[in-house]
Amino acid sequence: MVVLNRGATCRLVATGSLTVIRNGIQVASIDGNPVSYRINQTIDQGTTALFDAWWGNWCGSRSGAFRVRGTLGAHTTSAPYQLLPICNSAATTSRLTGVRYRAQAKTGRAKTPA
Repeated sequence: MVVLNRGATCRLVATGSLTVIRNGIQVASIDGNPVSYRINQTIDQGTTALFDAWWGNWCGSRSGAFRVRGTLGAHTTSAPYQLLPICNSAATTSRLTGVRYRAQAKTGRAKTPA
């Protein structure tokens, strides 16, 4: 999840989440879906990466419209998945894992995952 601040430095306090959806419905067979974090940090002007989610081991049907839905406070958006995760083991559950990022570097690029 990335935010763009076009104004002055501010403090962002909100809950953010990323959810894998299929045909408009949350995919219940993915452990950890949705991933959510409580955000309470300073946001400088420009782009700030807050967190991401890594989805792995999808052995279910590949039909349907898979999307990721991002919610931050009252704001929601979604985007299509271009590629679905490979199936590593049908005996292992698919999992969505959250990755928090550290505060943004002054260069405008996000630092490595925390």
